[in-house]
Parts: sequence; C-alpha cells; structure tokens
Amino acid sequence: MVCCHGGGGLVFHDPRRFGLTLVDDASTCRLLEGMGPEPLDREHFHAEYLATFRRRTRRSAKDVLMDQRVVAGLGNIYVNEILFRAGVRPRRAMPRPTLEECARMVEATRDVIATAIRERGSTISDFVDGTGRRGGYQGHHMVYDRRGEPCPRQPERALVQEVARLPAREELRIEAVEALDLEPAVERRHEAAEQALEAVARAVEPAG
Repeated sequence: MVCCHGGGGLVFHDPRRFGLTLVDDASTCRLLEGMGPEPLDREHFHAEYLATFRRRTRRSAKDVLMDQRVVAGLGNIYVNEILFRAGVRPRRAMPRPTLEECARMVEATRDVIATAIRERGSTISDFVDGTGRRGGYQGHHMVYDRRGEPCPRQPERALVQEVARLPAREELRIEAVEALDLEPAVERRHEAAEQALEAVARAVEPAG
C-alpha cells in the first residue's frame, strides 16, 4: 500500500499473483523493454503495424495478440472476444489474415478494451475492482464461457470450444472459437471434444 500526502492511498491487491509493483523510470526500466504498444494507442497500434507480423511469424492470430511484445495487456478472455467480433478464427495462422482483417482486429480490440474498462473488467468468480465492486463486462461476453449456447450472430448454430493439448502439467488452452450447425455429426464432435478435454485434464493432474 502506498500512502499519499493528501490522505489517500494506492492499494495493490493481487490474489492470483500475476502482477508486480515497481517504481522506476518507464523509459529505462528493463522489464518494459520490448513491450508492445497499448491497445488504445492509435499512433502505434494500427492495422499496418499488426499486418507486419504476417511476414514475421506463423503463429496463430490468438497467440500473436496475446504476445505482450506485440500488444500490451491482452489476455485470454478479451482476445477471444476480439477475434470473434473481428470474424477471425483464433487458431488461424497469422500470415493468412488480410490487411482488412487486421484492421477489424485492431478496431475490435479498441472496442472491447474500452468497453471492458468502462465496465470495470470481467467478474468470472470473485474478481472485484479497487473499490470492491464486481466487474460488469461478463454481461457483454459473446463467446467466452458460453460453450454450447446459441451463437450471437447465428442463433441456429451453437458455440463450441477447440481444445489444444499442451505439454503435461501445463495449463490447458481452451478457445471459444467457432459456430457449427447443430446436426448429429456436430453432436458427435461435441462428445469427442468433451472426451479430449477429460483426457487432457487427467494428463495434467499432479501425481498422487
């Protein structure tokens, strides 16, 4: 906690232990070297900038947006929401999106982050902001944590998740990514996805 001369204070509350408090000169701080632009920085984060990564990586669009060296501060929830709004599949290889799609990703990023800030973030379980209030952006989620629900754009389809297996004992990567027709074949895919998720969960469970 930092106490101010005027009687106020600044509290850093990080129960998930993802954060860090550091007092330093931002222009010389080594921890900030290589950090990408802020998502609301129109001067540095724009379609042409994002398009440069089409030639520099073959990673997925989701991996690129979550890379803090590309753009700072985007996490799993918001990147899923951004890509759905932009109409780009998260697992699509980054060299494939057009400049227009890059522009849609940038615009969706600004819209999602600006709205999330106004709504004080997303409360999935017990998150509260600095004043103790729950976030409200979860009410705007179009895909995150909505597996099996109707697609917001095509109600006759259902949202499904793609599950990617990571090395043993590492975190699972769950992506709410696409809408599929509700036909028997798709129902079988849902069952297969459930089985795959259970298998990955067993694989990463601590021994004993």
